[in-house]
Amino acid sequence: MAESKETKHYQLKKIRIKFYIFAVSVFVTFGSFVTVNALQSSINIEDGLGNKTAMTTFGSGIICALLVTPVLLRVLKPKIALIVSDVCFLFYVALNAYPSLYTLIPGGVFAGIASATMWPCTSLFSVFFGLEHWSHANRIPDFYVQSYTAKFFGVFQFNQVIGNTFTTITFQQSQKQQQESSKTENTGVTDSYQTTTTVWERDLSVCGANDCQDPNITAQNLEQYVPPTQRSLYILIGILSLLIVLSIIVKSIFLPTISPSVEMPTKRDYSSSNHHNNNRKLDSDTKDEAKSENGGVVNNAYDKERDDETTNVDQMSVTSEAISRISENEESTVHFLKRTIKATFLHIISVQQLLVAGLTFYDGMVMAFAASELTRAYASCVLGLPQVGIGMIVYGIGDIIFSFIVAKTPTAGIWRNFPMVIAFIIDTLNYSFCLTWEPNTENSWVIYLFFFGFGCADGIWQTLLNFRYGEYFPERKDIAFTAWNLWIMLGFFLQYTLSSYMCVYEKIYMHLALLVASLFLYGLGEYRFLTKVRPTRAAPEIDLKTAL
Repeated sequence: MAESKETKHYQLKKIRIKFYIFAVSVFVTFGSFVTVNALQSSINIEDGLGNKTAMTTFGSGIICALLVTPVLLRVLKPKIALIVSDVCFLFYVALNAYPSLYTLIPGGVFAGIASATMWPCTSLFSVFFGLEHWSHANRIPDFYVQSYTAKFFGVFQFNQVIGNTFTTITFQQSQKQQQESSKTENTGVTDSYQTTTTVWERDLSVCGANDCQDPNITAQNLEQYVPPTQRSLYILIGILSLLIVLSIIVKSIFLPTISPSVEMPTKRDYSSSNHHNNNRKLDSDTKDEAKSENGGVVNNAYDKERDDETTNVDQMSVTSEAISRISENEESTVHFLKRTIKATFLHIISVQQLLVAGLTFYDGMVMAFAASELTRAYASCVLGLPQVGIGMIVYGIGDIIFSFIVAKTPTAGIWRNFPMVIAFIIDTLNYSFCLTWEPNTENSWVIYLFFFGFGCADGIWQTLLNFRYGEYFPERKDIAFTAWNLWIMLGFFLQYTLSSYMCVYEKIYMHLALLVASLFLYGLGEYRFLTKVRPTRAAPEIDLKTAL
């Protein structure tokens, strides 16, 4: 029976409210983490402690994504797993109040566990809300899933704006008070900060692409990187920790409990006779009916339609639905863990995953480049630490704008990958300007353009790649999103690992080569999916005009 307009409007309003509560709570938590992480390579530059912490974060995240996250999702379910990740982020942020090797390395481990767990959860929730909307609407589910994924990243990227606003205000106010105090105590004498700045202006040639993190130069100009006062750091950590606590409370109260096996419906589910039925049937092979735990979105069991061209590895793959259908009462916990880990490894080495992995890995590296190199070699080195926050705010604005633009792009046809081409052009220009710009105080505003450009490209890369993973692997989304997060963290890990050992210009050349190679592999993956994989999933007897 068709819904009345009033009922439909009410249901869609509820879905949107729940979605935005979810998105805002995630960006508040992750914004606190990103704010501290973006400062690591600057405030803890001595002995490379900041980069060591970041390496620990993403190294532990990689291990967790491989061995722990898939199990957590299935045992705890996405809601509880997301709250656990928030608690881990809270430990990481709080430990930065007392930076040392013995506090930041354990803190990095906590942050790695949190990152590996959070991202698959948020991706599953985006799919869930997209399908909830679809159950009360008339267009194909792909449209709503991509729309909600893009909206999530659009809202999520406000984390760069909010978190770094606190950073900028806190550090600039502290710096202003320090300068006023210095002038009072040293009347008639040039204050120490201005003296340091004057010395630094004569050495801007070591900034930008020429930054090689020479220990002698770093020690000479340490004032450019560290917080104005220790008190300002305590204030910032206190504010960010409080925000995470509030986010945990909101998630506990308002987030629905969903299954880790949220699945895209097959095209036979698009017909108008089934579309508005909250008790939509699963694939006939399962011979079961199920409702989702919230809102009537069905978590379909295992889909037998397979790609005729899949490799032996694909044929061996154990889908997440097959594992989820085996109750804990029917098998031992150890056996359950083994099957889950096996499914994860088989997915990671599947052909379609390997073809898209390169671009996902690049996306992680370019995000880490912005968080480590732009903040240190350009913003801190030329402008000083208090300006890092402004740069990251500009980065977030570019990310937000393009995330919402991607929400309106088609999911099929020749325009399907047009945003990817735009992102390729933007990043190529970004690297070219970063490579050729000569640091100086006369046009230092160019640095903010660098931040904006990389933010725009990330708004495309991150949003569309996340959607592609859900589209490529509909029968094992929880594992697919874990793999997406894994490859991004691998990119972060390599970037931070190389940060202390390579000059910025060397990293730029490496990024450009990786960008070209990974986009080529992505093109092969898209061709394979559109010509071989997607057609086998279609139900040719269904007329999709009724759903469009």
